[in-house]
Amino acid sequence: MDIVQPVTDVYIDIFSALPNGVKSRITKEIKWQFVNAGTNIITCGENDDRVFFIGSGSAQVVNYSELGRMVGFATLTDSDCFGELSAIDGKPRSATVVTKTKCLIGSLAGSIFIDAVTKCDKTALKIMQGLAKIIRIGDIRIESLSLMSAEQKICALLLANINSDQKEKNKLGLDPLPTQNEIAAHTGVTQNTVARIFTQLYKLKVIERNRNDVVVLNLSYLESVLLSRRLR
Repeated sequence: MDIVQPVTDVYIDIFSALPNGVKSRITKEIKWQFVNAGTNIITCGENDDRVFFIGSGSAQVVNYSELGRMVGFATLTDSDCFGELSAIDGKPRSATVVTKTKCLIGSLAGSIFIDAVTKCDKTALKIMQGLAKIIRIGDIRIESLSLMSAEQKICALLLANINSDQKEKNKLGLDPLPTQNEIAAHTGVTQNTVARIFTQLYKLKVIERNRNDVVVLNLSYLESVLLSRRLR
């Protein structure tokens, strides 16, 4: 890790509501480092209450089964915060966060983080909203893993990643998709299954590859799969 000079111009959403004086003091306490891709920032089970922030780059929240299979929970990007659960309850880390790209990562002592949060109602509300989002996503994932077929999981992921700012209604662009390995980890299916379903969707002209991007050609088809469970 490369330690960098104090950073003051990185926007951290969770602290946006703090009074300027408090925000300035907190910013000075954050220690920033450049971290290479593939580095574990926090590891499941470790005892550490620091809270981390992403200044640039992206990271993935994952866990591993007893057989070593990776399960992906979320992707973190600029201004995202993670590690707050251990700062709040003092318990070991509940997941692992690994960098996907080279990242600028800031760390803050858990005690300082909690002190800042408890002194500002709006910041505390942002924390609660973030935790509520985690719970809702968890509920959806449990339902998905329990009730959806592999085809439904992939189609649901495609629908969730459609870029809302569309100009061509017959070609719906997707926000950058994870790799097939990451999709497999996120949906709980094998990478071979992900590859097979994508191949079918290409052949059925439901999606197509446009250079490095994927576009949806048949939105209604994806929506219908969520009801029928299988590709037709």
